[in-house]
Amino acid sequence: MSVRQRKIESQIRRVVSMVLLRDLEDPRVTGIVSVTRVEVTADLREAKIYVSILSSSPEATVFQGLLHAKAFVQHEVARALSMRVAPHLSFVLDHSLKKQAEIDRLLAESKGIADD
Repeated sequence: MSVRQRKIESQIRRVVSMVLLRDLEDPRVTGIVSVTRVEVTADLREAKIYVSILSSSPEATVFQGLLHAKAFVQHEVARALSMRVAPHLSFVLDHSLKKQAEIDRLLAESKGIADD
Protein backbone atom coordinates (compact mmCIF):
# COMPACT_ATOMS: atom_id res chain seq x y z
CA MET A 1 0.00 0.00 0.00
CA SER A 2 1.35 3.39 -0.96
CA VAL A 3 1.85 6.32 1.37
CA ARG A 4 -0.70 8.28 -0.66
CA GLN A 5 -3.32 5.56 -0.17
CA ARG A 6 -2.76 5.60 3.60
CA LYS A 7 -3.05 9.39 3.69
CA ILE A 8 -6.27 9.33 1.67
CA GLU A 9 -7.69 6.60 3.94
CA SER A 10 -6.82 8.65 7.01
CA GLN A 11 -8.41 11.79 5.58
CA ILE A 12 -11.57 9.95 4.56
CA ARG A 13 -11.85 8.33 7.99
CA ARG A 14 -11.50 11.71 9.70
CA VAL A 15 -14.01 13.47 7.43
CA VAL A 16 -16.61 10.68 7.56
CA SER A 17 -16.29 10.45 11.36
CA MET A 18 -16.89 14.19 11.71
CA VAL A 19 -19.84 14.15 9.31
CA LEU A 20 -21.46 11.26 11.19
CA LEU A 21 -20.87 12.99 14.52
CA ARG A 22 -21.86 16.56 13.66
CA ASP A 23 -23.65 16.99 10.35
CA LEU A 24 -25.86 13.97 9.77
CA GLU A 25 -29.49 14.69 10.60
CA ASP A 26 -31.14 11.42 9.60
CA PRO A 27 -33.34 10.36 12.54
CA ARG A 28 -32.58 6.69 11.84
CA VAL A 29 -28.89 7.19 12.61
CA THR A 30 -28.87 7.08 16.40
CA GLY A 31 -26.42 5.92 19.02
CA ILE A 32 -22.72 5.63 18.33
CA VAL A 33 -21.61 5.03 14.75
CA SER A 34 -17.83 4.55 14.62
CA VAL A 35 -15.66 4.40 11.53
CA THR A 36 -13.39 1.46 12.33
CA ARG A 37 -11.31 1.54 9.16
CA VAL A 38 -11.22 2.71 5.55
CA GLU A 39 -9.85 0.79 2.59
CA VAL A 40 -9.07 2.63 -0.63
CA THR A 41 -8.32 0.80 -3.88
CA ALA A 42 -4.93 1.26 -5.53
CA ASP A 43 -6.44 3.51 -8.23
CA LEU A 44 -8.11 5.66 -5.50
CA ARG A 45 -11.52 5.34 -7.17
CA GLU A 46 -13.30 3.26 -4.51
CA ALA A 47 -13.31 3.48 -0.73
CA LYS A 48 -14.91 1.02 1.68
CA ILE A 49 -15.95 2.62 4.95
CA TYR A 50 -16.22 0.03 7.75
CA VAL A 51 -18.59 1.15 10.48
CA SER A 52 -19.52 -0.26 13.85
CA ILE A 53 -22.96 0.59 15.23
CA LEU A 54 -23.80 0.70 18.94
CA SER A 55 -27.39 1.84 19.26
CA SER A 56 -30.63 1.04 21.01
CA SER A 57 -32.25 1.12 17.56
CA PRO A 58 -31.96 -1.96 15.34
CA GLU A 59 -28.62 -2.10 13.56
CA ALA A 60 -30.33 -2.58 10.19
CA THR A 61 -32.36 0.64 10.64
CA VAL A 62 -29.27 2.68 11.49
CA PHE A 63 -27.38 1.16 8.55
CA GLN A 64 -30.25 2.03 6.18
CA GLY A 65 -30.01 5.62 7.41
CA LEU A 66 -26.29 5.60 6.61
CA LEU A 67 -26.94 4.24 3.13
CA HIS A 68 -29.58 6.91 2.58
CA ALA A 69 -27.10 9.63 3.61
CA LYS A 70 -24.29 8.26 1.43
CA ALA A 71 -24.61 11.01 -1.22
CA PHE A 72 -24.30 13.71 1.45
CA VAL A 73 -21.27 12.00 3.01
CA GLN A 74 -19.76 11.55 -0.48
CA HIS A 75 -20.20 15.27 -1.15
CA GLU A 76 -18.53 16.23 2.13
CA VAL A 77 -15.59 13.89 1.47
CA ALA A 78 -15.15 15.27 -2.06
CA ARG A 79 -15.19 18.80 -0.66
CA ALA A 80 -12.56 17.99 1.98
CA LEU A 81 -10.13 16.10 -0.26
CA SER A 82 -7.91 17.95 -2.66
CA MET A 83 -8.30 15.43 -5.47
CA ARG A 84 -9.58 15.75 -9.00
CA VAL A 85 -11.93 12.78 -8.50
CA ALA A 86 -12.99 11.71 -5.02
CA PRO A 87 -13.33 7.98 -4.33
CA HIS A 88 -16.79 6.42 -4.55
CA LEU A 89 -17.83 5.48 -1.01
CA SER A 90 -19.50 2.29 0.14
CA PHE A 91 -20.42 1.43 3.71
CA VAL A 92 -19.75 -1.99 5.23
CA LEU A 93 -20.87 -3.17 8.67
CA ASP A 94 -17.95 -4.14 10.89
CA HIS A 95 -18.83 -6.54 13.68
CA SER A 96 -15.28 -6.83 15.04
CA LEU A 97 -15.92 -4.55 18.04
CA LYS A 98 -18.98 -6.56 19.06
CA LYS A 99 -17.05 -9.81 18.67
CA GLN A 100 -14.19 -8.43 20.74
CA ALA A 101 -16.59 -7.30 23.48
CA GLU A 102 -18.19 -10.76 23.52
CA ILE A 103 -14.78 -12.46 23.78
CA ASP A 104 -13.80 -10.10 26.62
CA ARG A 105 -17.06 -10.88 28.42
CA LEU A 106 -16.54 -14.62 28.03
CA LEU A 107 -12.95 -14.36 29.27
CA ALA A 108 -14.08 -12.33 32.28
CA GLU A 109 -16.77 -14.93 33.03
CA SER A 110 -14.32 -17.82 32.74
CA LYS A 111 -11.83 -16.00 34.97
CA GLY A 112 -14.58 -15.41 37.54
CA ILE A 113 -15.48 -19.11 37.43
CA ALA A 114 -11.82 -20.15 37.72
CA ASP A 115 -11.29 -17.86 40.74
CA ASP A 116 -14.11 -19.52 42.69
